[in-house]
Amino acid sequence: MLIRKAKNSDIPEIIALIQESVNSTCKNDYSEEQLEAWAPKHFNEKSFSDSLYGCFNAVMMCDARIVGFISVNTEGYVNRLYTHSKYQNMGVGSRLLAQAEKWAVSIGLDSFFLDASITARDFYINRGFKDYGTSELERGNVTIDAILMKKDFALED
Repeated sequence: MLIRKAKNSDIPEIIALIQESVNSTCKNDYSEEQLEAWAPKHFNEKSFSDSLYGCFNAVMMCDARIVGFISVNTEGYVNRLYTHSKYQNMGVGSRLLAQAEKWAVSIGLDSFFLDASITARDFYINRGFKDYGTSELERGNVTIDAILMKKDFALED
């Protein structure tokens, strides 16, 4: 598996990855209405593409297929981290997060923060994030329950 910078031409495959990951992995923690608001069947590709501008965006490739995606802004907000359901528990998310952390440190950041899904809470806890309570994300007129989390980087002297 290989990590590389995401390209504009990857956007349709990244969107399909997000839809597959959300609908396969999070269905036990969220309603159908929440899943559809989070990963709609008809994504607005332009809006999605615009949301990636100025961020660290990387994909994990396996056999010429995107199996993971991460997007982090310059303030350290992990806006997206998704792994295809068939590749979960294989280190994809961990490797993408580690790569993003290297980038973050290189631009002078000392922490990451995010609104984790209920489903992903333990993943982040196991990678050094702390739980700071619940949050709510609005997608259209739908509220999606999340968990506010933060990780301070161990900076080496």
